[in-house]
Amino acid sequence: MNILQKYFDDRLKSEGLKRGNLPQMLGFSNTNKCFRRFDAFVLGSFNDQEFLGRIRANEILSGEEFEHALRHAIFYKQIEDAEKNKVSELKARSEFKPHIWVIHENSVPSPIFVVGFLGIMRFKYLHLPNFILLIQEENDRLKAVEIYFLRLLESNPNAECLFGPFGRAKGFFYRDVFDHVHEYSIEKHSFIDERPFDWHSMPIVKMALN
Repeated sequence: MNILQKYFDDRLKSEGLKRGNLPQMLGFSNTNKCFRRFDAFVLGSFNDQEFLGRIRANEILSGEEFEHALRHAIFYKQIEDAEKNKVSELKARSEFKPHIWVIHENSVPSPIFVVGFLGIMRFKYLHLPNFILLIQEENDRLKAVEIYFLRLLESNPNAECLFGPFGRAKGFFYRDVFDHVHEYSIEKHSFIDERPFDWHSMPIVKMALN
């Protein structure tokens, strides 16, 4: 039982009330909806401002003791989330392999359910053969990555990763190390940029590459 669960449990008991009284106290006609939102809130869904407003509007559940419990719950949740993110990053780093991430015309797929069903990796992620990964000299390796991609584009232009729910490919990111990418433009036939890569800034990529 976390600090918010204990707070609500104690408040209800002190007033001779039970969990079943919550829908009426919080102004819900739908009992199941109330319980779903209440359980989500006490477990960390603190962005539900409308539900928070209902709690603060109730004389029995609101007050300084509630605000104190809420502040502590948010603090502990932030620590927990930071620890989870660190573990996820360490796992992703340990499993990382250089790869190509295809850039398409559209950032949002259509139909979107296809990507949800088959997974984004199928349309975005390209493995690189070992002979390219073993090339030591960076410029030679970049050239090999470019040739590999262009040959795929020439031989199979309608491959799912080149022409699919996201539209046609217009380039790619070559992620050579965990924290760095090179960007290639098909239109300009060259690498046009290189920069640090922060996986936290690209949730959809982070999710797919873990």
